[in-house]
Amino acid sequence: MRNFIICLAIVTLSCSLYAQNTTLPDVVSKAFEQKFPKAKKVKWSSENIDDYQAEFVSDSLNARALFSPKGEWLQTSVDVAQTKLTPATHQYIKKQYPKQKIQKVSKVDTLKKDPYFEIELKKGEELDYIYFNLTGEEIAPPK
Repeated sequence: MRNFIICLAIVTLSCSLYAQNTTLPDVVSKAFEQKFPKAKKVKWSSENIDDYQAEFVSDSLNARALFSPKGEWLQTSVDVAQTKLTPATHQYIKKQYPKQKIQKVSKVDTLKKDPYFEIELKKGEELDYIYFNLTGEEIAPPK
């Protein structure tokens, strides 16, 4: 049992050290600086095996941007106030999800799709996500 705990600790430490030592290609760094020159408190991570995600603050809003290894911008997600949602969207959520509360609203801009809102709903400890276009119509979860 003792050996198992030691091995588990070593693996956990190794994984966290690996995640913190993400090498950011210069092309990605330069593309980010061009697109977000006012970004502050930037933290980088690997979103998956290939893409890089920056978490940062821009105009006092929390944001996340995704870039390919070639420096191509793929997506930006900015946390926005609930007031950015249309009244119809608020009514729909109250009707369809009466026991859930809006936890967070993010406006998402992508390279390949129209902008949309990602809405995080919370019921107890459970989180749910729903998506709406900018005119207030529910859309399928993006892929």
